Amino acid sequence: MTQDRHVRVGARRLAFIGGPLALLLILLPPPAGMEPAAWRLVPLALWMAIWWASEAVPVAVTALLPLIYLPAAGIADFRAAARPFAEPVIFLLMGGFLMAQALTRWDLHRRFALAVVDRMGRNPRLLALGFMTATALLSMWISNTATTLMMAPIALSVAHTVLGERARGHPFAIALLLGVAYAASIGGLGTKIGTPPNAFVVGFLEETAGIEISFLAWMLYALPIVALLVPTAWWLLNHVLYRYDAGELAAARGVVHEMRLKLGRLTPAERRVAAVFALIAL
Repeated sequence: MTQDRHVRVGARRLAFIGGPLALLLILLPPPAGMEPAAWRLVPLALWMAIWWASEAVPVAVTALLPLIYLPAAGIADFRAAARPFAEPVIFLLMGGFLMAQALTRWDLHRRFALAVVDRMGRNPRLLALGFMTATALLSMWISNTATTLMMAPIALSVAHTVLGERARGHPFAIALLLGVAYAASIGGLGTKIGTPPNAFVVGFLEETAGIEISFLAWMLYALPIVALLVPTAWWLLNHVLYRYDAGELAAARGVVHEMRLKLGRLTPAERRVAAVFALIAL
């Protein structure tokens, strides 16, 4: 473990040095047909790619490099370089990230997920549907990856409590975890902030084609797709691809109910976060 850590640290140090060395490309003549300004962008792209891939510095620091490089290289003035950082889509995504941070800080996502699963999970297959429904609903407001990271441990805990050592490779456990992953991706389609590409597509259409898509308009088109894909994915996972005997999993609902009871009553902080979340959603 120590040796692996030394290797990672060494690789990051090399990347930290190698990123700025990409600037040496400026000394070379641009390829035929390429504008000089475009050629001067290549070193920046390589520098950022190296630092992002290696995480030699925090990713947010790497994202700020254009603010320094573009004016210094004569590609754009500072005002033009800074303009993309103030696009409405950036603030839209930032609001979603802040809301997700508040939900995880007070564990409200866990309470919401267990409430949905507990109400829907009358049998193991419906419990799996409950997990997928809760995941999709959360993923509409939180990034797909973050939602999966929130929900997967809960699903794993239920599977291990019910199945014990048999959980590894058991069809129910596999269907449960894959359901969480697929539902997160599906739910991300539901709103403009569900996943960053949604917001960028909206911004691109508005900027290039003058097509404005409101938050509600996006949901009117996207929610029926989500409502169709979640049950379809659930049926395929639990009835076709990973069949299991529901009888041996009868204790699953009790496990979820017990986990929900352990959370206790809503705290004042959780109530405030829930109120803010509801206000933003409306």
